[in-house]
Amino acid sequence: MDSRNLVDRAATLKSELVGYAVGPEFKPQLGVAVSAAFEHTDDDYDAVVYAVESILFERAEPGGATVLETYLLAETHLAPADREVLESWRDRAVFGVFQVVSRKGDTLTLVNLVDGLTYVTYSTMGAAAIRSATRGSYVVSRVVPIGDDWVLSGIQQLYPKRDRLVVGAIVARLIQSDPTGPYRSPAKRRRALEIVGNYHDVFLSLFGSDAVAGTGQEIASAYRRYLRDCAALALVASPGATNPAEIDAVAERAYQTFPAELLDADDVALLHHPVKGASFYREHGLVEDAHRRPPARASAKGVIVVRDYLADESIPAFVLSRLASAYPDTVDRLYRLVLKRPAFRWATDGDALLSARKPLWFATADLPDLTLMPRIAIDAMKRATTS
Repeated sequence: MDSRNLVDRAATLKSELVGYAVGPEFKPQLGVAVSAAFEHTDDDYDAVVYAVESILFERAEPGGATVLETYLLAETHLAPADREVLESWRDRAVFGVFQVVSRKGDTLTLVNLVDGLTYVTYSTMGAAAIRSATRGSYVVSRVVPIGDDWVLSGIQQLYPKRDRLVVGAIVARLIQSDPTGPYRSPAKRRRALEIVGNYHDVFLSLFGSDAVAGTGQEIASAYRRYLRDCAALALVASPGATNPAEIDAVAERAYQTFPAELLDADDVALLHHPVKGASFYREHGLVEDAHRRPPARASAKGVIVVRDYLADESIPAFVLSRLASAYPDTVDRLYRLVLKRPAFRWATDGDALLSARKPLWFATADLPDLTLMPRIAIDAMKRATTS
C-alpha cells in the first residue's frame, strides 16, 4: 500500500477509534480528561480533542489500560493489517516537540527535539491543516506510525521560531517527566551508556567497590567526592572549563539530588550500577546482614525490611539480586522466611520472583538513568534560573 493510501487508512482508523472513545463506556473518564485539558486551551472543541487523545494514549493510573488498549481487546473483528497498525500506535506513538525542517503539501519533515530523530509526517486533514507550520517553527504534537512514516494525531500547538526558549522549557519538562524519551535514538542511548560507564569507573576507583555504606552524613560526604570527580571528568573535554571553581559548582548543583531525609539516618548505602548510576538505600545494612545471617523468625526486623524491599517497586531488582549473589549459601534460608515458602530456591525461583515484583525494572533495565538535555532545553533552563 502506498503512502497516500496508508494515510487515508490511518484517518479512517483514527475516526473509528475516536468514536469508540467518546462512547458511553468512557464518559466519566473523558469528563475528567476534558477538565484537565483546560490547562492547555480555552477552546471547548480543542479541550475535547486533547481529552480524547489523553484517554486513547495515556494511562489514567499506573497499571491501568488506555482506551486504545481496551479497543484492541474488545474489537475482535479487526482485520489483521488494521490491528497491526493500531498495535504500532499503542507501542510506538510519540508525543514530542518538533522543529519543522520542511513542508510540502500534506507532509512535514520534523526533527524531534527530545530524541533528535527525523519524522516524515503526514496530515490526515490535508495540506490546509498544516499551512502555518513554516520552516524553523515548532510543533508540539503526538505522531503515530504508519508504514515507515508517521501521521499527526490530535491537536498541534504551533510556536514561531522566535519562541525558542519557550519551546525549550517544554522540551525540558517532557524529558524530566520521561527521561527515557531521548533513548529512542540509538546514538543517544550509546552515548548515555558510555557516560554512565565512565562514572561507574570513577566510583570503583574512588571507593574500590560498587557500594559504600555508613551514616547519612558519611554517605553524603562520599557522594560529594564522587560528584566532584565526575564533574572533573565531564569538564575535561571542555577547553578552559576545568578550573576548580567550575568543577565544584557543577558538583554542588548535582549534590542537590541527595535525599535530605537521609542525612540523619544511621544506615544508608550508596550503590552504583554500571547502567543506572548512583542510588541511595535506607537500612541497606540491615538487609545485607539478613542475607549474611538469616534471622530465625519470619517476624524479625531484618526479614521484614527485606520483605519491604521486595514489595517496593522503587527499589530496583539489582539491589536484591546483588545481595543474593554475594550470599549464595544463605539466601534460600532468608527468602523462605520472607515469602513463607519452605521450598523456595533462589537459583530456580529468584528470577521469576524479581520479575513479578519488579516489572518496571525489567522494562527499563537497559536504559541509563541519565537525563540527556538538548541545547535548546539547557538554554531555557539557564534563562529560568537567571531571570
